[in-house]
Amino acid sequence: MVWVTARSILATTTVLLTAAALFTAAAACGGRAGPPPTATLYPGADVSSCATPNWSALRGDEFVVARAGHQAGFAQCSPGPEDLAFPANWTAATAFPVRGAYYQPDFSVDDPEQQADTFVDLLRAQGMRKGDLIVFDYEAIPGQEPSRTAAWTLRWLHEAARDTGADPILYTYRDFCSGNPGACTGLGGYPLWVYDNVGGVGTPKVPAPWTDWTLQQYDNSGPTGRDVTRLPAAQLAALGVR
Repeated sequence: MVWVTARSILATTTVLLTAAALFTAAAACGGRAGPPPTATLYPGADVSSCATPNWSALRGDEFVVARAGHQAGFAQCSPGPEDLAFPANWTAATAFPVRGAYYQPDFSVDDPEQQADTFVDLLRAQGMRKGDLIVFDYEAIPGQEPSRTAAWTLRWLHEAARDTGADPILYTYRDFCSGNPGACTGLGGYPLWVYDNVGGVGTPKVPAPWTDWTLQQYDNSGPTGRDVTRLPAAQLAALGVR
């Protein structure tokens, strides 16, 4: 998950494009995009301890997802295992229609269920509520066999779903699966959050085994990641904690 700085008003207005314009952009860029989006894209942000969000600049966003925990290899800006800014970011995110939390794993230890339980316990301690999104950040597998991390990730997602009743969302970037054959096997049943800053806002490349996308991160150039979804708040929150 990328750490991103203040966004401009242009970034907000960009997401309010017509379906026809977005679909044309996807065709021009090539690659396999999801189906043409609806007329409106709903903006959102992702935040972490790497920078203090400009919350006033995010007014009007539908959702905010905050980094809650991270393990080996993901110590950017915070020693871990808890993101030091998470309590403040999680509280601030209550002002938005939908909020969520994401986790960066330690694949070197064969304990995905324990890591999922610890993550959920952290959210509960900070006031987890119905509709909160549960997100697994899957973008690096240092020194690991891709098929093993796929199985590990599936176990984590299953445990997080069991703990919360949510449909956990998997975050990855557009070429991760193709660049690591076997790393995404069996994961296509979970909602996809894809980072793609090439395919156009609202028309990301959808990596196999997925056939559609739920969230897109389209900008990671500053401390606040910029994202969109085609789902209105009620539909997005329906993927969250039950």
